[in-house]
Amino acid sequence: MNSSRLVRFVCRALLLLVAELGVVAAPALGAVDPWTSKGPWGGHTNALLLLDGGGVLAATSGGVFRTSDGTTWSESSNGLPRDPTVALARTAAGDQLVGLQNYGVYRSTNGGNDWSWVNTPGYGVFGIAADPTSSLTIHIAQSSSVASTTDGGATWASTPLPSSVYAILATGPGAVLAGTGESGIYRSTDSGATWTPCRTGLMNSSVRTFASDPATPAVVFAGTEGGLFRSSDGGGSWTRLTGLDAAQVSTVGVSGNTVWACYVLSLFRSTDGGTTWDWSGSGFTDTPSAFVRDAANGVVYAGGAQRAAFRSTNAGESWTLANVGIGVETPSAIAADLRSGVVHAGTNRLSRSTDAGQSWSDTGVGYSYDIASDGGSKLATSDQFGMVHRSTDRGATWSSFPYSNQLPYRLAFTLDGADLVAAPPSGNILQCSACATTGSTWTPFGSGIPATTNHHDVAVVAGAVLLGSSDGIREGTGGAFALTVASVPVMSIGLDARREAVAASLYGRVFRRSDDGTWSETASSVPFTTRAVAPHPFRPDTIYVATDMGVFRTTDGGASWGGFGLYNRWLYSIAIGNDGTTLFAGVINGGVRERSLTAPSGFYPLTPCRAVDTRLLGSPLVGATKRTFALAGACGVPADAKSVAVNLTVVNPAAGGDLDVFPGDEVAPLASAITFRGGRTRANNATLPVSQDGNASLDVKTTLPAGSADFLIDVVGFYR
Repeated sequence: MNSSRLVRFVCRALLLLVAELGVVAAPALGAVDPWTSKGPWGGHTNALLLLDGGGVLAATSGGVFRTSDGTTWSESSNGLPRDPTVALARTAAGDQLVGLQNYGVYRSTNGGNDWSWVNTPGYGVFGIAADPTSSLTIHIAQSSSVASTTDGGATWASTPLPSSVYAILATGPGAVLAGTGESGIYRSTDSGATWTPCRTGLMNSSVRTFASDPATPAVVFAGTEGGLFRSSDGGGSWTRLTGLDAAQVSTVGVSGNTVWACYVLSLFRSTDGGTTWDWSGSGFTDTPSAFVRDAANGVVYAGGAQRAAFRSTNAGESWTLANVGIGVETPSAIAADLRSGVVHAGTNRLSRSTDAGQSWSDTGVGYSYDIASDGGSKLATSDQFGMVHRSTDRGATWSSFPYSNQLPYRLAFTLDGADLVAAPPSGNILQCSACATTGSTWTPFGSGIPATTNHHDVAVVAGAVLLGSSDGIREGTGGAFALTVASVPVMSIGLDARREAVAASLYGRVFRRSDDGTWSETASSVPFTTRAVAPHPFRPDTIYVATDMGVFRTTDGGASWGGFGLYNRWLYSIAIGNDGTTLFAGVINGGVRERSLTAPSGFYPLTPCRAVDTRLLGSPLVGATKRTFALAGACGVPADAKSVAVNLTVVNPAAGGDLDVFPGDEVAPLASAITFRGGRTRANNATLPVSQDGNASLDVKTTLPAGSADFLIDVVGFYR
């Protein structure tokens, strides 16, 4: 059994074993997860391959993807283990080969729809080259050697080379080139049996990439740390090309006399075989990583280091982004304000969606370590350059200010939403007064934290700041921080429906904090490495955790845990929409995934109808008093409705405040449905779960400090 199959077998067996022991519920093998990929689209593409008959394959950090129309992509990784795909090649018989970073070579005979393992010596792959005349001859670059087979993988011969092999290219019958990191170029003319150095004219010994046009295989381009070189004799001798001769060329593509190259992280093009060069980056907002041209229609495709894929219809003079469907970035943080339809995801940039994750746009903010929310319109995040970015309009606009002298890591708002608390990677934490809006000065907050303690998360509850660290949970109010849970690395802290803290440790242990400040461990633990926790905003005993084997859930306060999909996927982050209807998970090299928590079987539109008007009832909302409104039977809402699509309106409030709306049989959420100002009418659309007791009711309360406000509910449909 090969290693990838063994890994999958062990993972499945482990799930079945822990299920048998009563720890988790095992998924049915082969079952399809009810999760969908939501983007943000992008990630690292390592290689591109043109398919016979049209279409392109992309080898990415998160698997293989395929496009038929050149603009939208779908995953094409059936049969592949979860591992970065780093190389692609076409055999003489028209089969496709893909090399995986840790699991060897796989073959497809149907355009990448299905893959099967090719018997591979060792498992790490840096590159693949397939002989253009023999379908059984394959060469793979593996660390400091080249392995070759002439019988389709039944047997292999491995030849060590003096340094790491970064590039490999088949140039003719039995002919193959290998580019090394320190020792230049080697060539074999006997299908890999023997190798000789080919350094004539090669003025740099660190070779990163090869390219040639199959129509003229003797003309080869080699990208090195010291420029671009060209050979006209299949690699026997080399000439450095003027124009791209002073720095690294990391990627090259060629079609006829047109050559594309990544030079000093920018895209350049030559239309005369490399004699002269021009910048060709119009519309290309990335670092190019691969090129391929479809001779049938002239379209050129380019892979990107962050945006995954671009296309050009004018031979590379200008480019358009073409990455829809490729979601292979790693979201380190997700914030979901679904009452407003706004979702943010932090990857190598901060992306924003205003339609609940259906489409995304860049905010202009760089890599986001964390996304903090005050439960209303305020957000804050930090980037890799020591800057904090804040927004007061749900991420529509951002302002920035520096974060002391340390790289920021985790942020939290104080309960009044005015100040920010920041936890650096280690040491004492800081507070920034009024930094939610205008402030920019950081001051120390608390003391007594060992400098060697690493911090993973920070949260604010009534009366304390909580710090999840490598040695446990610490609490402070401005003085010395006390270690309240010791000797366990705590990765994430969330707030449950009662605004009490829930903390998840690296090794699956989960802790809950009561309102008197005492911590208790749940009766059972999650059986896998845990990275993030997301308590349900309405249901106090429902908690979700992100692990290195998917999502796990408890609905009984941690007495038991069950698998909740994304099995065998490594997760980095997890978040629940503040309306309680949708769960989001950040998959390592897999983007944002979404799963509905309401599972409605269908939407039933209604003629817009006013179900509640406190003006007619003569009893407006007052202060923090909770009101319950039963919708069953009103405006056509049935008693078995799961949720309702409504428009909520606050009319003529006496003062500013927030409005909470939640199911009549559950606990108030952390986030508000509407934030309003005194004397101004404010409305908001929402899809809200209703009580399941036959009343289909909604509970409503405000934070009005004084006076009253009228309230309207207009129903436009329901789910059941």
